[in-house]
Amino acid sequence: MGNNNAQARNNWEQKQNNRDQKRNNREQRRNNRDQERNKRDQERNNRDQAKNNRDQERNNRDQAKNDRDQERNNRDQ
Repeated sequence: MGNNNAQARNNWEQKQNNRDQKRNNREQRRNNRDQERNKRDQERNNRDQAKNNRDQERNNRDQAKNDRDQERNNRDQ
């Protein structure tokens, strides 16, 4: 009789472990998806930042040209 109880207990624990493993697998898949999404977002942010840096450099060059033109106009007046 005790052997049957031990087997029943083992079966119950195995079912619990299986449920826990399924839950862990779901959480891992969700974490993996989140990680992939975060990676894509970071890559997009890096591209956006590189573009912003290029735009800023162009704006700085344009501003320097405008400053030189303004100085020349002031001298010519």
